[in-house]
Amino acid sequence: MKKIIGVFIVLLMSFNGISAQEECDTPIAVLMAERIDGMNEVQQEYLRSKMEQLIVSQGISSDFFYTQFFLTADVVGMQNEAVPTIPASATCQCDIILKLVDRAGMKTMATQVVNVRGAGATEEKAIRNAIRLINPQNKKLLDFIKGAKGKVLAYYNQHTVQIVSQAHRLGGLEKYEEAFNLLASVPECCNRYDEVTREIIAIYPKARDKIGENYLKKARRIWTANQTGAAAGEACYWLSLIDPKSSAYSKAESLYAEIKGRVQVEVQHEMKVYDDNVDLVKEQINAAKEIGMAYGKGQQTEINVIK
Repeated sequence: MKKIIGVFIVLLMSFNGISAQEECDTPIAVLMAERIDGMNEVQQEYLRSKMEQLIVSQGISSDFFYTQFFLTADVVGMQNEAVPTIPASATCQCDIILKLVDRAGMKTMATQVVNVRGAGATEEKAIRNAIRLINPQNKKLLDFIKGAKGKVLAYYNQHTVQIVSQAHRLGGLEKYEEAFNLLASVPECCNRYDEVTREIIAIYPKARDKIGENYLKKARRIWTANQTGAAAGEACYWLSLIDPKSSAYSKAESLYAEIKGRVQVEVQHEMKVYDDNVDLVKEQINAAKEIGMAYGKGQQTEINVIK
């Protein structure tokens, strides 16, 4: 009986470990080359959106931007054919090659080739219907994404210490946003994630004022250049990231009030408000992740096709 209970506990622990890994958000972005042979911009954007649906179905956030690992696609052997029917129709056939790429050295870590076929009233519709086969119902693709996620998690389990060390160095150089971007990329289910949180807590109080001043300057520059609804939204986005304890907060509040008073549209982003009831450590970790993600949005994301 004891042996059975022991086996049950081991199985339960294993199941919980697998569940935690499956639910763990993994930093894999979807990036496309500037140009894919045989596809126009609309078709490329549709392929990108289908790839995002695929990774989101496996618990991977599509919010990551500048990450070390990304999923991209190449298209080869595009064959379009007009079918002489009444009414006229068209067919499309090609291989879509999905690739998991490590940005460090631009190394391809895994590939999956999918032969897709589509038909439609026009060539445009035929290509779209072919791309539609890149979806979460495709078991081969799901297995590929699960494998890619496993490779990325294995990498972070192995390299968390080096990542924390690099972030510590960046923090010492006052490159706080870059440090937070690096730390935000580490999945919470990694074996040594507690070292990530300790580093964030160590850096954050030093970074708060400088980052707040930088974001205030960005917001002012955006708002001064163009006082439109779009500019208001962008400026308020940067203001919303400023910590209530930052030395820039009071000036940010004044600018925020000015913007809201000038524009006739609803401003999506609200200023942070300090709350004594919120766990300070958790608040700092979440704020650092937001800063890291914001930094990532501003980085170069265009790529060439990775062979």
